[in-house]
Amino acid sequence: MIQTKENPNKYLLRGQELLDNSGKTLYAVARDGDLNHSTILRWMNEPDSIKSFDILFGLLRGLGYTQDQIRVMPLGEVFDID
Repeated sequence: MIQTKENPNKYLLRGQELLDNSGKTLYAVARDGDLNHSTILRWMNEPDSIKSFDILFGLLRGLGYTQDQIRVMPLGEVFDID
């Protein structure tokens, strides 16, 4: 969950949904996103542990999204916004 003083809304990663839609394994996502497998596991089990845009970008790349797709992707496709 990402939350700031300026924006009290909560953003929760739709990790399992994104993974299911990709048809990939966690190992493949980690490999293709150039991320540590334990980081991906932590994000799936603790979606509020996201602290870095670089790692989020790697996750999306690992899921199969291109840079152009990520550039125009609405936040609502990646996060549940409360």
